[in-house]
Amino acid sequence: MCASRQSARPFIRDRVEVADLSAYEDFHAHQLASLPGVATVTSYVTLKTLSADPV
Repeated sequence: MCASRQSARPFIRDRVEVADLSAYEDFHAHQLASLPGVATVTSYVTLKTLSADPV
């Protein structure tokens, strides 16, 4: 579950999946940050995906 709370400034929350951190760096620098109207980008890296299913 992903929950968001919008503050006074508008934002978009999105999730992307890439092969590795190098691919994300390339995506961030050359595609996402260069979109018109994008002023800032905040990134969070998932360290571990938790599952409700027993392993």
